[in-house]
Amino acid sequence: MKASQSDIKKAFDSHAKLADKAADATGKLKVAQAGYQDLLEKGVKSGQRFERAKQQIEKATRDEVRATRQATDSWQEYQVAQRRAADGTAAFARSGGQMQSAFSGIGKRAGSAFVGAFSGLLLAGGMMNAAQAAGRQVVDAFQSVIESGMNFERTMNTFRGVTRASDADMRAMGDAARALGSDTALAGVSATDAAQAMTELAKGGFNVQDAIEGARGTLQLATAAQLDAAEAATIQTNAINVFRLGVEDAAHVADVFANAAIASSLEIPDLSLALQQAGSVAQGFGISFEDTVATLATFAQMGVKGSDAGTLMKTSLQSLLNPTEKQSTAMQELDLRLHDVNGQFVGYRELLGQLTEASKGMTQEQFNTATALIFGSDAMRAAMFTTADGAEVWDQMRTALDRTGAAADMAGAQMRGLPGVVEGVSNSLEGMKLSIYDALTPLAEELGPKVVDAFDEMGQWISANKPEIIEF
Repeated sequence: MKASQSDIKKAFDSHAKLADKAADATGKLKVAQAGYQDLLEKGVKSGQRFERAKQQIEKATRDEVRATRQATDSWQEYQVAQRRAADGTAAFARSGGQMQSAFSGIGKRAGSAFVGAFSGLLLAGGMMNAAQAAGRQVVDAFQSVIESGMNFERTMNTFRGVTRASDADMRAMGDAARALGSDTALAGVSATDAAQAMTELAKGGFNVQDAIEGARGTLQLATAAQLDAAEAATIQTNAINVFRLGVEDAAHVADVFANAAIASSLEIPDLSLALQQAGSVAQGFGISFEDTVATLATFAQMGVKGSDAGTLMKTSLQSLLNPTEKQSTAMQELDLRLHDVNGQFVGYRELLGQLTEASKGMTQEQFNTATALIFGSDAMRAAMFTTADGAEVWDQMRTALDRTGAAADMAGAQMRGLPGVVEGVSNSLEGMKLSIYDALTPLAEELGPKVVDAFDEMGQWISANKPEIIEF
């Protein structure tokens, strides 16, 4: 019995993971197809952008086929595990019936009263394990209800502590979190996840109302990136705070992250790591959030990702501050004009463009020597990208980031097909658990203090009667 339950759980968990992967692949294919269609509508039917879009569709199609096949195979394995468990239960029931028949036959010859009782005892002994297993399932279900409810309530208490929200605010927050947790458009999101997102947004500087309203975008980002809600909220608020955006930009920030992941080989966690390194310096140079992400996405297309990409951008920018005489001479040789008439940095796209033009009028050795003097041996990689159409790739990345609704589309894609059914059931079960917890809470709050008092009195009695207890 235990082995069958373990096999079923293992098969289901495996299928759930592969179903998530299949949904993610479907979402990426949908987005790739939308990008390709957008190019066709704009009359773009050739060139590097068009070929890249075709390649993205081909790769996304292969990934979806492979992921769907794996999810289908895992579902069949789950069904096999269920059938094995059912066959085992049926066999046990048949053996019980055969036992009853055999003892009934003996009973006709040796006395039905004695044999009937003996048969009952044996059958009861055989059924004991099944009864215990059923009892454990009931206890596990009850424990799951309590754990879900208490986790949700603890998160709400944390939110109250962070925001000092009023009772009315807390009711609004709780209702909103429950609504998001039961929303079938959000894959695998619980009310506790929604409450955690609101809490992290509040820690990032959002007020109560803004945290409640911004949670949907955060959960969409979490679903799209396959992150937990708290981590997605932290990524979102870090970007908002570093680039001094407003809370009203939360949904836009989520879309930019999602668009970057769709348009490039950059994953959202990698982009977050890159922004931790480059964000503050980029903002100090007056580079916008979108332009910074476009630069990091360009680096990703050139094979540099994560914190390495962020360090590369940061170092290349810092190299332009207070240049030495040799660096100034190298800049003149490259004909770099990196500040406008107001002394403002012209932007990373313009830097790449000027380097591209400079490389056309110099030998490779001259260009490498000059850029190494300016940027150093490591950061000169940014200059090397210009010889690989870095400026053109940057333009593609920047255009892709402006698409609205990307995070919602990626999150919605997770709910397609069988994965959507599984996640929808999960969301509904979570809502049901919280409803049961709500019904139990008043009784628990009433009986709890009495139980505590009873244990306190027992403890006092034991302390007062230690000698007698020990002697006994």
